[in-house]
Amino acid sequence: MLLFEGTSEEFVEYDQRDGLEELHVPRRRPDQVFGLARTPSLDLYARAEKLRGLRHSPFSNVELLYPFLICEAKSEGRGPGFESIETQTAFPIRTCLQLQDDLRQRSGVQLSPFVWFMAYQGDEWRVAGCLMHEGRYQIIDLWMGRTTSLDGALQLLLIIDSICEWARDVFRFEISSCLAGGKDNLRGISRRHGSPAVTYASRFSTQEPQYEGTTIISVHGDARPSSIPETDVDITDFAENASIASLTLEDSMMELDGITEDPSAACQDESVELYGDVVSHPLLKWVKISSTGVPWTAHATIRHSNMCLFAFSHLSLPEELDLLLACLRQASSWGVGSIRKIATSLVMSLTDHSFVRNTTMGSILQLRNDWLREDENTSVDSEYPLRALFVFRTYIRTSDWQIIRELLCISCTAQTAHNLAKIAGFSAESLRIRMQQSSNEHPLPISDFEALRGLTGSDAASAAISSKVLYHCLTPTREEAGGFSCSWESRLVSEDMKISFSMLAPSICFSLDRRTALMEVLKKPSPKNLRYHLGPDVAARKSAILLHKGNHWPRTTPSWCLMILDELELERSGELARRLSTQVSYHAFHFAPRSDEAGEPFSRTMDYSGDKEFLEFWAEDLRG
Repeated sequence: MLLFEGTSEEFVEYDQRDGLEELHVPRRRPDQVFGLARTPSLDLYARAEKLRGLRHSPFSNVELLYPFLICEAKSEGRGPGFESIETQTAFPIRTCLQLQDDLRQRSGVQLSPFVWFMAYQGDEWRVAGCLMHEGRYQIIDLWMGRTTSLDGALQLLLIIDSICEWARDVFRFEISSCLAGGKDNLRGISRRHGSPAVTYASRFSTQEPQYEGTTIISVHGDARPSSIPETDVDITDFAENASIASLTLEDSMMELDGITEDPSAACQDESVELYGDVVSHPLLKWVKISSTGVPWTAHATIRHSNMCLFAFSHLSLPEELDLLLACLRQASSWGVGSIRKIATSLVMSLTDHSFVRNTTMGSILQLRNDWLREDENTSVDSEYPLRALFVFRTYIRTSDWQIIRELLCISCTAQTAHNLAKIAGFSAESLRIRMQQSSNEHPLPISDFEALRGLTGSDAASAAISSKVLYHCLTPTREEAGGFSCSWESRLVSEDMKISFSMLAPSICFSLDRRTALMEVLKKPSPKNLRYHLGPDVAARKSAILLHKGNHWPRTTPSWCLMILDELELERSGELARRLSTQVSYHAFHFAPRSDEAGEPFSRTMDYSGDKEFLEFWAEDLRG
């Protein structure tokens, strides 16, 4: 599907408020007008109740929204001159600017109306920018030149290329934001709580548009096509080769705080912000204690396995081909693989009947509400069908010993699957067979997700220490033909599945929506069939466990963590000291020096003798 639409010599319908027809101002027919095509997403936004009665196009019979480029051409011999060309095009330009300004006022979203105007007479070209300033309409000459010279022709091509990129990466996004009532309401656009959202990306340009309150990620590449590809275009030119990194879900997605030059500093800043509103919670007593008041907190901390940071990460792959390619290109630039390889892996994963679920966006949003205990309403517009994959992971964050429990989801529509197949080079028949084999609808069993959400005590600690990753699987039942049972499995998965979920790594895809919530989990027994997948019970029959950080952890992270596993309140310093002393009489767990967040313990025990004096001081200080 095209993102842009063009029309030739169509009458522009003036705004009735201007009374131009009563003044007998003749209607004009510009030679060429280009605007946004009525894609499904734009059509959905434009039909919103709050936009009822608003004009989106100056044409009555053309599916073209919000024109941004008007072109006029005159013959060289008897041409009227550029001043006359600008005069006859002034009212169409005014009408196009009014459409944008009316949208800005109705939506209440920031927008600076702008229209490009290109005129040429013979081999002489002129480019102008049309805008509104203090209620007045202005046309500003930007460039003039001749195409008979190599330099002039090259400059014109670069200008046209820049206009295409601006329209695709800036103008369309701003219009979509206005139609949707804000950037946060866009489908497939990421939103985070407590931090700026990664909301949009340019596929090719190194010049990123800046939007207040957002972080723009630009993807750099060598190929710079000046036109927008259609869905049936040969995608070979876009499938640039890149080295396929040996990415796994555990290795590629463990850093929650992104990639920074000083990751420990970034983690520290996030931790301060994260705990700001809940530091009074009794299970967070030792999180923000100043080392000046309690000296040992610079080297040790006390945590509770029932205090968990829940995260929900959802990658809704966009339907529009250019946005989908931008997402794949961005992942390729981070070393996930070539664009064709990533698309192939996504198709294979999203048509794997053992893992894929046929559900709706509304069900996924409701699952997010349940996971994070939010009460955000899911609109009727979200009840469109999707294919979805789910993965659960839990680990200990290296910056501050916080247990993270995250649910990850990749989803796409049938149209997105077809576009991915085109990029990957699948035949229509092979895709049809794979989609038919995985076409059964599967309601999301909330109990399956609640079981993982409700992990407490030693179950929570064991799974986090082991950096556990579980895949939500579908297994045919013998009792019922066509029936399926659902379960969480820690089995090895295909390389395609690993590559697919590596798309959810921070900064890899701009369509990622990630939200978090910190809260206490009330104690309840874990299902027996789930315990088998949580890894070895490293804290069996214990009320606390002593942990030592790995060699790869940030140096600012306290070296020691006493993890409480039962219902003990952390204000009871005397009991904490007793449990610490009990742990010291044994050995502590030690994390392997791997590059991910935690990894399984290097060994079940370690020699603590080098820190014996500090541990004794720590226990003595707790006793008071």
